[in-house]
Amino acid sequence: MNEFNEYVRDRFSEFGDIVIKSMMGGYLVYFNGKLIGDICNNELFLKRTPTSDRLLADSELRYPYNGSKTLMHVFEKFE
Repeated sequence: MNEFNEYVRDRFSEFGDIVIKSMMGGYLVYFNGKLIGDICNNELFLKRTPTSDRLLADSELRYPYNGSKTLMHVFEKFE
């Protein structure tokens, strides 16, 4: 697991169980056993839900990889 993935895991883990699994060149992000998004090229993307639409209303919708559905682009940099 790389530094970016550890950062994402640390941010979410205070709210519940977070698991990041390597999959086809990227990573799948599970929160409390449910798939919530992807990490591709050190960028975090979350699935759209009524809650994420409300909390992340300004997030840009992007395609994390060719052939994917649009997901909410959350961030790509961390401090």
